[in-house]
Amino acid sequence: MNFMLGGFAVEFRVCDGARYQKIIEAEVSAEEMKPVYEKIRIRLIRKSKMAGHRSNTPFEPEQSDILKELANDFLPDLYEKGLHKTGLEAVAKPTVEITHPSLYDPLVCRFTVTVKPKINLGQYMGLKTRRVLYTVTDLEVEAEWLKQQVGSEPEQAFVTSKETIRADLVRKKQELADREARSNVLMDVITRTEIDVPPIMIEQETDRMMEETQQYLSLLGQSMEQYLEYTGNTMELMRKNDRERAEMMVRRELVLEEIVRREAIEATQEDIEAAISELAKQYKMQPDKVRKTVLKNYSRSELTHRTQMGKALDLICGSAVIVDETPPHDKGSTLN
Repeated sequence: MNFMLGGFAVEFRVCDGARYQKIIEAEVSAEEMKPVYEKIRIRLIRKSKMAGHRSNTPFEPEQSDILKELANDFLPDLYEKGLHKTGLEAVAKPTVEITHPSLYDPLVCRFTVTVKPKINLGQYMGLKTRRVLYTVTDLEVEAEWLKQQVGSEPEQAFVTSKETIRADLVRKKQELADREARSNVLMDVITRTEIDVPPIMIEQETDRMMEETQQYLSLLGQSMEQYLEYTGNTMELMRKNDRERAEMMVRRELVLEEIVRREAIEATQEDIEAAISELAKQYKMQPDKVRKTVLKNYSRSELTHRTQMGKALDLICGSAVIVDETPPHDKGSTLN
């Protein structure tokens, strides 16, 4: 497949590499590369003069120096265009090999790429799942009521009635039941889906989780070293414990992305605003404040992606057949 890159005709070829990998081979003729090499050569000569090079013979860059500059200037764009042309989705940085006997031969680059795995999506619509309807006991209401009185000023005591407390506990338990049901539906879809996840994706997610932990500890004024010493843990053990959860997070992401693709789910500005409003409601914050925080931390494409994923989850959960159950051990009073 041929492609034009900055006025150059590039031929791209794709072949299978090792497990999880594809190889993109890009070839540009020697004639097409001549002006590129000359441009790099002149730049290196200028750099040499600026560095104070003094010699009886004019400075002439080595081929290795020219290829090094080429790798910085030309290859990143060549790689991105190769991904676009071939339709491959890379999940990690490529390894690059330049097959180039001399500057008078065609430029041949081999990009070895770990790509997003094939997803054999199982059933995801109309799944049956259970939702546990937790009851609120009189003991729980009494305990919450007493807790609110501790430390209250005399004029503030007994402001919240037990009926209000009960209603609030019922709401919280209903929200918990709904979250668990949604989680069960998604877990069912993940279990039904076949994915051979590349290990690098799991390692990347583990790195992200470790970084989040470090940021959280920093907010608490604690270093990772202090935390490890206090818990008797090691970095290796932490990574091992996080790896299983990281794999599940990767599978979750891949499954929802595939549903987004199959269902052609889009995210409008209205969808994004609705998601921001829901976050504000969840964290009991003003929507404008949440919007500023979100826009500061996420790009437009990231917001779109996250909203699409949320809509995919809403889709499969909305189609699920929910069977309500009451936990057999729950013998407290039940609100109707």
